[in-house]
Amino acid sequence: MEAFFNDPSGNTDTNWRDEVYRTALTHNHQLSVNGGNDRTQFYVGLGYNNAEGIVIGSDFERFSGRINLDHQVNNWLTIGVKQMIAFTTQNGFRDQQNQDQGIGTASPLSLVYSSDPTAPVKNPDGTYNADSNWGAASNPHLMLGKEQWIKSRVMRSMSNIDLGVKFSKQLSFKTIFGYDYIDTKHFEYWSPNSVDGKAVGGLGSRYTYENRNLTSSSTLRYANTWNDVHNFDILGGFEVTEDELTAIYTTAKQYSTDKLPELGNGQPDGASSEVFGSGIVSYLATGNYNYDNKYYLSASFRRDGSSRLGTDNRWANFWSVSGAWRISGENFLKDNELFSDLKVRFSYGTNGNLPGSYYANQALYAFSGGYGPSSAIYWNQAGNEELGWEKSKNMNVGFDWNLFNRVNLTVEYYNKTTTDLLFEIPTSIVTGFEKNWQNLGKLRNSGIEIEVNSQNIKNQHFSWDTNFNLTFQKATIKELPNHNDIEYGDGDMYLHREGESMYTFYLPEWKGVNPDTGLGEFWKDPNDHSKGVVNKYDEAEKGIVGKAIPDVTGGLTNTFRLYDFDLSFLITYQFGGDIFDYPNYFFHHDGFRLGSFNLEKSVAGNYWMNPGDNALYPKPIYQNPYRSDRFSSRTIVSSDNIRMREITLGYNVPVLKNIFSNLRVYFRANNPFMIWAKTKGIDPDVPLNGYRQVDTPVSKSFVFGVNITL
Repeated sequence: MEAFFNDPSGNTDTNWRDEVYRTALTHNHQLSVNGGNDRTQFYVGLGYNNAEGIVIGSDFERFSGRINLDHQVNNWLTIGVKQMIAFTTQNGFRDQQNQDQGIGTASPLSLVYSSDPTAPVKNPDGTYNADSNWGAASNPHLMLGKEQWIKSRVMRSMSNIDLGVKFSKQLSFKTIFGYDYIDTKHFEYWSPNSVDGKAVGGLGSRYTYENRNLTSSSTLRYANTWNDVHNFDILGGFEVTEDELTAIYTTAKQYSTDKLPELGNGQPDGASSEVFGSGIVSYLATGNYNYDNKYYLSASFRRDGSSRLGTDNRWANFWSVSGAWRISGENFLKDNELFSDLKVRFSYGTNGNLPGSYYANQALYAFSGGYGPSSAIYWNQAGNEELGWEKSKNMNVGFDWNLFNRVNLTVEYYNKTTTDLLFEIPTSIVTGFEKNWQNLGKLRNSGIEIEVNSQNIKNQHFSWDTNFNLTFQKATIKELPNHNDIEYGDGDMYLHREGESMYTFYLPEWKGVNPDTGLGEFWKDPNDHSKGVVNKYDEAEKGIVGKAIPDVTGGLTNTFRLYDFDLSFLITYQFGGDIFDYPNYFFHHDGFRLGSFNLEKSVAGNYWMNPGDNALYPKPIYQNPYRSDRFSSRTIVSSDNIRMREITLGYNVPVLKNIFSNLRVYFRANNPFMIWAKTKGIDPDVPLNGYRQVDTPVSKSFVFGVNITL
């Protein structure tokens, strides 16, 4: 073991987490001006945001501006112009956003765990110690932002023009034209001396993405009121959306120097470009009626067609109906303070969803192949001519109740059934394709949402308001093709099975550590423990070991105001969900990665050492052949937590009223602490599928700000 460490005596104790992560400074400035007269109104806003990343060598900078102008040309014509533009620059590193397998050797978290805790950060002469890592990596201070980096620049422009024509008091026309342009440029560089760049003599890559989205909408609206009690409006129109993406990729390798990262200083390695496009045409109509603000009826209809779907299935009709009854408006409840306002409501409707791929329905050939020195054409996407809309039927029923003009209670039941789910399913290897888009199965999302807003105390100098919300939820697979299970995801860790939750984890089940041998044990068959246990991971069968979607979510906000001070805090919570802890797979490795990665602190003193030990972790074995570290219920942990999400303390300065109409200073803490978590040591904020990535977790931030209104 001594050969693995720089200082086997243990006198040197370096916390590499403190060397990779830092306390970062962020500042955000916003300036806005608005005004006008009875015919013209304007708004101008400018913004600047500059944030250091919590990883050394990373940062973010954004300049933004917005102009809104609305003008009443005459008594029948109005025109509006809105323009937003933003320039963003970001320096950072690769992440695991796409949830592909592996942890980058030069990623921040990898450097924390692959650095020798007995190696000093600096040499005696003050230079950084380059021999501080067990693997091919070096000192984080020599790597992050220096030898390997990604620089991203994004320019976004959103333009909107609307024209309104009022034919009469009841009849009006409105047309809107919008253009959204995003220009994204990524430059990634691996120095020829870097851990990843050595194998290829350095690497430079430039990726350019131009996304253009054009939207046009025209509607005609009629609204009228009869006898002061009949209120009616109807709207009809159409919308057209065109989306185009141009992507350019260029790379170079074999750099002759590490001082000049531009691609021209390396040898050309590849260049390609792609153009994608899609369009949607929609026809729509809506109608609303209410009688004396007591009885409400609404209906809508739209017909949408998308180029992303098969020719025979690209058009679909979607509709909705809703109604409400304000019971408190009836004579038998008038002036009843217990029912200051009471309304029951119901809605039912349909909507659709499209695949993320531009050409999911089409069989595609690639012309970029090679056969020896010659170019080649090959079939690279099977396509699906029958691909259609993913369709949902949505039902909501609930009530809104105001008690004594102080407490608002909202209770709602929702049920959403989605059919023809869009999903990329694995295909047989004999087809020559890994996966293909299909419409399959049925999914039901249902639950109950409860929200309470209360004005607990209110007097001249002090007030206390509370918001509480609670959601019970389920997402259940109701139907699959031929009733067959579908395994998917990283290592086929997820399971679609009728009757089970969406994002169900399907992995071997961990039994524990054998107290006699110190080896890890899995149940051979998670569904039948009578078959006994196995030590080797490959001999263990799979079973359901958890689900990502929690059963209960919610939050609690309290706001206090005393004279010119205000204090608010938000607590969020969730229960009944699980997380796939991917970092845990690397850092609870049972010796398999000994000499490459450190172990989590929780392993210390909790692993098997002698016969009879009832240990939490198996005995570490160098290059452990049993692979007890691999994906199993060991890597599934609870996401149950109660978290202090935000605390804000503010003060409205009661001076200089002749200069400022409002002057407020405040302090805000975001994610300051965890009140309670069933699983210690990890951040439970993960994507919907419960996959905890090997990226930098959500950070805490402490903000001091000033709001000035002239």
